[in-house]
Amino acid sequence: NVSALLGHEPGLHSIQGIGDGFVPAVLDKSLVDEVIEVTDEDAINTARNLALIQGLLVGTSSGANVWAASQIMNKSRKEIVIATVLADRAERYFSTALI
Repeated sequence: NVSALLGHEPGLHSIQGIGDGFVPAVLDKSLVDEVIEVTDEDAINTARNLALIQGLLVGTSSGANVWAASQIMNKSRKEIVIATVLADRAERYFSTALI
């Protein structure tokens, strides 16, 4: 929803852990093929579906990662392998819109 990589100004969003309004100095932009914007709603719904369908209790940033990966897979015209990291857990989000 908010991406410094795309030149957006910092703003309010519900995807904790990303979109802090800066690009890390360690990021090598030459390795980035594409930046995918993910809405709060898509991130939250995907995180909820990961819990209900896969039994994975993860937060909204993981939901955003999986949603973006699914968009890449859906638009690919050939069989591809996609890897992403789900680097959090849901118990820290029990008081948010995720639960």
